[in-house]
Amino acid sequence: MKKLLLTAPALLFLGCGGAVESISEAVVASAEKPNVEKQLNRISLGINILRTNSDMLYNTPISVDAEWVDKISGDISNSQENMLKEKYLYEDPYYATVQITDAMAGSLPVLSPLALSFYNRVDILYEEAPDMNQLPGFDMEKYKEFPDAKIKKVEAVEGNLYLNLEDAIVALIPEQNQDKSADARSEWQSAVQDITLKKRQVAELELEVETGEEGYREQFEIAKKELAELERVAEEKEAILNQELQKAVNSLKGDIDPAKLPLAKKVNAVLEAVEAGAVQTTTLFAIALQKLPDSLKHLAEEQTSLDKVKMIYAMDVSKEGRKTYEFLNQRSSRLVSNAQYAIPYVTIGSYLIGKQLYLVSSYSDIVEVYLELEEK
Repeated sequence: MKKLLLTAPALLFLGCGGAVESISEAVVASAEKPNVEKQLNRISLGINILRTNSDMLYNTPISVDAEWVDKISGDISNSQENMLKEKYLYEDPYYATVQITDAMAGSLPVLSPLALSFYNRVDILYEEAPDMNQLPGFDMEKYKEFPDAKIKKVEAVEGNLYLNLEDAIVALIPEQNQDKSADARSEWQSAVQDITLKKRQVAELELEVETGEEGYREQFEIAKKELAELERVAEEKEAILNQELQKAVNSLKGDIDPAKLPLAKKVNAVLEAVEAGAVQTTTLFAIALQKLPDSLKHLAEEQTSLDKVKMIYAMDVSKEGRKTYEFLNQRSSRLVSNAQYAIPYVTIGSYLIGKQLYLVSSYSDIVEVYLELEEK
């Protein structure tokens, strides 16, 4: 796996996983008319991809024969694409009706390439589709993970079953390094969580200040100073984690167990999938931020167009017509609620994606020691 440079252009031009779909998304976006809802949905989709990344890192069991790892890395066949559309996209209020509203607005309806990729992840990882339209507000636990998701059962026919990827990483490093590495990782993750919660507070206070509420400016400035101190502490914790992981890599080079190579390959595939998801989320956020200012100028026109379509379907008493009308109403509600949190979502999400990429880069150093066995 390549060492990562944490900028979107670098990730794309390096040819990292997720680059093809991300470039396709950018092409689709370049041909769009200004539209606030499309940008808010990109932010929502980015958060949801981040959530699947989090579940792959922390909540999904892994073994040398875990089928989900192979599926998550595979291509989407035509039959899979049709299944995903029928099972997920056509049951989503936006994707089920966007062709209607785009046609009314004189736009060419084009399915987001990254939406299809995301729903493929959902189908692979979860017993039932979580509520992907319920955005988290400022609840950081819900931001990082789907609150109602149930991970599919994973069995280990050969070898051990690890509760998550991090447990598998611990198993790959020499025993004498395991405890200190795990402790350093725990300390670092605690620091990251503290920053995430403080970023939430800063975002909440910033919204109050921007809306002209009295008495929040001082709290906002204090919270920003507290955030800076937490970031300083996190940098120290990250430096310690770097040291412990490097010690583990050095020990591993002189004490490697070739029998663990199959597990290392599985871990590598998950890391590549997380990297791909990070590229996709970064792309979605970047497109949305770039297009939102111009789109906001046309918001009234966009809402009028949506209301016209709703009026048409309000008179349709057929079962399909009533369903379409309800979907359109849900889109109107989401447009209002998502707009309030758009920028804070991107700020917090970008931070969390950066930390996911840091883990991918750090863990890949361990995995690469095993992968080099095949090159000898």
